[in-house]
Amino acid sequence: MIYLTKEDWNNLILSKLSKKESFMQQFAELFKLNTVFRYFTKNIYSKAATPQEQTYILLASLVIFHKYRISTNFSVNKYSSAEIYIIIGACLSIGQVVVNALLMPVKILSEYIKREIDKRYPDKNIELKKIIEKLKEKKFEILLSIGFNIEVDFPFYYYNKIKNHLLKIQNFPQNSISFLNSLIKESFIMPFCLYYTPNIITISSVLILKEKFKLNYINIKELISLSDYDLDEADILQCSSLLQALDAAVIQVITEKTNGIKGTENIKTNNNINNTDVNQTNSAQTSITKIIPSINMNTE
Repeated sequence: MIYLTKEDWNNLILSKLSKKESFMQQFAELFKLNTVFRYFTKNIYSKAATPQEQTYILLASLVIFHKYRISTNFSVNKYSSAEIYIIIGACLSIGQVVVNALLMPVKILSEYIKREIDKRYPDKNIELKKIIEKLKEKKFEILLSIGFNIEVDFPFYYYNKIKNHLLKIQNFPQNSISFLNSLIKESFIMPFCLYYTPNIITISSVLILKEKFKLNYINIKELISLSDYDLDEADILQCSSLLQALDAAVIQVITEKTNGIKGTENIKTNNNINNTDVNQTNSAQTSITKIIPSINMNTE
């Protein structure tokens, strides 16, 4: 996969994340979009795809969306909910191609999008033919915007390699693996995958796990040695710091949701996007997986 250059990453991402308000604004927008992506994936592919295929399609479509968002200076405020649904449908359609799982043709994706629009906005009554045309147009626009670069590096190989290493350590708390799983899933909310490689994201997540569970015996150099090539410790630490900020933002949103607060005081959101919560529970949450469909990170 072609990654962002350091200059592009600094200009497009780090400069925006350097201020808390800007980070939270980006996060609020992408958190909602990420949730809708997962909601669509779960409902569209529940019967047509295995959990493994669903995971690959979801992550591939999220990476495609991040590429599109950055290449076009995307802003959710520019679009209606119906237009957002079409963008997500187009990304899912491309994601299928990425993972060679052509399960849903454009027509079926369009039929699902029409049902969602009709359910929420019955007065719009958009014809299926028009949605099909718009989905095809958006799909081509996305491909053109990203230079037809649909390569995606998936995290499973490095995640499973490091997970297996950790589980062999004596007295390692096996229940902490679910926390590691959640962190890696959360990384796809924001476009870390366009700059940091899967092994850097995985090792960075392990460092956060190390701090949370006080696992002082975990050594960053040993984790780097499990990689197929040399990694820069500075990049890992920088990625870890950003992931910590992301995880804190996720916890903030979930805590406020479980306390019955609509929206947040510190996060600005756009009312055009439907706040689609899936499997929300009443107990205190510490992971995004509690309010969105889970991803099986053990995919081989």
